[in-house]
Amino acid sequence: MFSIICVFNDEKTLKLNLLQSLNLQKSSFELILVDNRVPRPLTQTLNGAALEARGEFLMFVHQDVKLIDENWLGKAERFLGSLKDLGAAGVAGIDHKGHPRGFIVDRGKVWGRPIKLPMEVMTLDEQLLITPTSLFEHLKFDEGFRFHSYVADYCLRAYLMGLKTYVLPLSVHHNSSTAPILNIGRLEGDDLRLALKHKDSFAVIHKTTGTVSLRPSGLYLINTWKNALRRALNKVGVVVLNLLVGSFQNVLDVGTVPITQPFLLNFLPRLAHSYSVGVSEDVCFIHASKRIKTHKDYVLCSLTRLPFRPKAFDLCVIWSLLEYLYKNKGKKLLKNAEEVGRSVLVRCPNNGAPLNEAYCLYFSKYSVKELKAEGFIILGKGSQLRKAGPFSAIFAAFLPHISVELIGLGRKK
Repeated sequence: MFSIICVFNDEKTLKLNLLQSLNLQKSSFELILVDNRVPRPLTQTLNGAALEARGEFLMFVHQDVKLIDENWLGKAERFLGSLKDLGAAGVAGIDHKGHPRGFIVDRGKVWGRPIKLPMEVMTLDEQLLITPTSLFEHLKFDEGFRFHSYVADYCLRAYLMGLKTYVLPLSVHHNSSTAPILNIGRLEGDDLRLALKHKDSFAVIHKTTGTVSLRPSGLYLINTWKNALRRALNKVGVVVLNLLVGSFQNVLDVGTVPITQPFLLNFLPRLAHSYSVGVSEDVCFIHASKRIKTHKDYVLCSLTRLPFRPKAFDLCVIWSLLEYLYKNKGKKLLKNAEEVGRSVLVRCPNNGAPLNEAYCLYFSKYSVKELKAEGFIILGKGSQLRKAGPFSAIFAAFLPHISVELIGLGRKK
């Protein structure tokens, strides 16, 4: 039996995601909820909650995780029973070579690839961790970690004890309103603590949020320099994009995909001073956006029948959504967006090019030629010529055929 432990700070997020999916489960379980709306140290709180558990396995899970499948717990228990060297298990992780393992829906994007059997990994994502209760009694979370890296630390300590960490072939929806952190240029906070703690055993630590390593100063400087250049190029790209878009007073964000919400204000700074509406078919997406106050209003509706009068919005934004809709639905959405918006701004992968090694599975593909045929002006973002270095992004902006992502602006009609 599982003892499911969740420390939450938003009751509605908890009810819409974790509790809703647990209520459908056919297997019995013990649920331990800890209200953390008055913040207390996370790892200390988790360790304290585990003292109450009576199940064979502990499952530490975030409030914004939704289990897919009413037999999820039963299947997990069967998989765990076959792993004799189990230290920890989860649904998303990175193996010892830095490759993503697992298959989930992460903030509205499909992460990883389907797997059929448990796969060994180096570390797990913190959204969900399963471990034997008997092991946790001796291992516990290191209370020196504040909010991050405590699960990675747990996996590494289990490995040093001769136990393994696995990703299970089970999926979840992770409806977080936070942004992913990848390719960090310097170590600080919990990641620095993790690197220092394990420097004698692990030269490089692979996590779902990036690679942690105490690199020699030369490599560190190169990495920092490249990241600084990428950030500068992104700022230039934002300026060009905003010049292209022009002025607007009201905006419609179609899909309200959680993974894009923290970035929208960076790409469109004027959004903060405009009237904006977020629409989605998923109430969890809308709530994730509400938590970080992205838009002024929200509407729950079909994406192919937007309930607004013609030309109601100056700008209709479809950001990282088209690739997850089947082509016929995507085409209907584009047509409907052109009806309700004076301009339409689209962002999607270039002909299915993987944005990174984790997010690489799409339901449809769009090419430069196809979007131009729909009347879009196209810019490129990022370059598929990886070996050419960060400078290649400059050429990709104006040669979108070699870019990783396409940003298209539909002309005002």
